[in-house]
Amino acid sequence: MNHRKKIAVINQRYWVPDGLIHLPLDLAYIVSVLKKEWHDVKVFDMVFGDVSYEELDSFLLDFAPDIVVWSTVTKSYANVLEVMKRVKDIDFDTLTVLTGEHVTFIPEEVLTRHSYIDIVTSFEAEYILKDIANALPYTEILWISYKGEGWQIVINDPRPAILDIESLPFPDRRAFPLDKYLKHDFETTIQTTRWCYKKCKFC
Repeated sequence: MNHRKKIAVINQRYWVPDGLIHLPLDLAYIVSVLKKEWHDVKVFDMVFGDVSYEELDSFLLDFAPDIVVWSTVTKSYANVLEVMKRVKDIDFDTLTVLTGEHVTFIPEEVLTRHSYIDIVTSFEAEYILKDIANALPYTEILWISYKGEGWQIVINDPRPAILDIESLPFPDRRAFPLDKYLKHDFETTIQTTRWCYKKCKFC
């Protein structure tokens, strides 16, 4: 295993209707995979309104992560960009990685428009983040996009889908403020499969 990394996983706040705040399984799976590789992983959850940007700054200064990871949907994208810029302002050498549905199909646009984003992943990010954390050469990491020589955008080839979800460790829900999620909404979510068999044309 390569040198142990300090990795911050940030769950960004964004507006959702009351009762629809659920713990982010995509990030919880990422946390589990990275911890299994013995990396030092800490979650900073900003979903609930009692967490400020100043607290985030203090967390970043105290933890001094090597890598910071976000997942984004369309509603959270603007807020994620604001926080990513703050990370680079604190320590420009911190590697910033953006995952999630919103950026999966527009990595070149994201990297071109925003200088403070280092890597964009496409589709499933668990094993991609493992490869990044374990310091594999970027050229060997499938399904990432990044700035190469002369800031040329490089988009790597796809990787096989994770068809057997049981091959992943259980999502690490306890890395998040679980009491807040359960107090807000007693329900939680589970994932029993990956991908969709319907292949709807509009999706």
